[in-house]
Amino acid sequence: MKLPFSDLPVPVRDELLAALRGERSKTCHVRIYKDLLWHKAVALLGLGGLLIAGVLAVAVVERGLYVGWAGLMIGVSILGTWLILTGKYLLHLHHHRLVPRSVVATPHIAAYMKSEDDLVEIYPVADIRKATVTIYEHRNKKTGHTWREKRLTFRAGSDVVSWSSIEGDLLFDYLQRTAGLEPDSDAPPRGLAASSEQDASAAWPALLSETARRPASPLPRRWPLAMKLGLLVGLFAWLSQMILTERELWQNVNDYSTVYHCQRYASRAPFGWYKDKAFDEQWVRLLFTETHPGSDPSGRSSKMLPWEAKAAIEAYLRLMPTSPLRPDVVGLHDDISWACIESNGRRPHDIARYLDEFPAGHHATEARSLITTAESVPADNR
Repeated sequence: MKLPFSDLPVPVRDELLAALRGERSKTCHVRIYKDLLWHKAVALLGLGGLLIAGVLAVAVVERGLYVGWAGLMIGVSILGTWLILTGKYLLHLHHHRLVPRSVVATPHIAAYMKSEDDLVEIYPVADIRKATVTIYEHRNKKTGHTWREKRLTFRAGSDVVSWSSIEGDLLFDYLQRTAGLEPDSDAPPRGLAASSEQDASAAWPALLSETARRPASPLPRRWPLAMKLGLLVGLFAWLSQMILTERELWQNVNDYSTVYHCQRYASRAPFGWYKDKAFDEQWVRLLFTETHPGSDPSGRSSKMLPWEAKAAIEAYLRLMPTSPLRPDVVGLHDDISWACIESNGRRPHDIARYLDEFPAGHHATEARSLITTAESVPADNR
């Protein structure tokens, strides 16, 4: 039935006005269910986005994060993806729990009003029969824009009522759950509307916050999809980090061209794409250049101390076991090892260690001579 707005009971009129003007909500809609889905959704989306952004930031900024860190990246990505998927679901669910301001419903009365000047369509839920929801799809021929209109149709007494431009499925879902209204049926409602209790609509509670209660929807299982997407994000971040590490290490080799950066590339490059013959020759050339003994009376190398040169050469021999240039580097290792012994004062135990390492070395004859001389000197004269 349609009633003039002024003929409605005062509590009903006040609530319709509040709903129409949005005084109980600053948004364009009024919630019909009491929940905190909006806040949960925003929190989950924000936290999940921060975790994914953190993984990508680490992949771009940090270097040297290999297999051990891959699992952590993947785990954080899975968790962040799950939070985003869950937050998106809750946000979608929140929007689906909104109805336009012009619709007000309790277990006993459903009312629809467009403005204060219009007649209010108000019907007792107990009289509603044959309620159905129809979705109409509209298309603008000029712009191609399409939109859907959900229309709630029902019979109240001898009147056939059709309410459009409202979330008909939501309102009908509420009437089903709360009033026990059967879809497209002539049976009367089985819920509160059919009870013998006094109609509470005249006392009208706060806008549906007390009467419209809906059991919480079970949270869908998001883990399978989150694990797949998170695995892809984590692997992508880890692979990006390794590719950037490879490029940075190789760029340092080209920019600085030092033994140190060649050693870092050979030991830390995840893929070793550039560890070829040219790189091997460049590294050996730099070894001979930077470890070549100078004319300094103290025995220092031109660029490295003897022990530093020895460590650099040993690192090459360890990292390039199949290099065709190993014989040349082994010879250099022989000379630098002897230079270390000379810089330490030719101590007998150092000479003995040299002979153990290089029994046929360039300085083996001199080393044996020094050992023999040291053994022939009486202990009291040493």
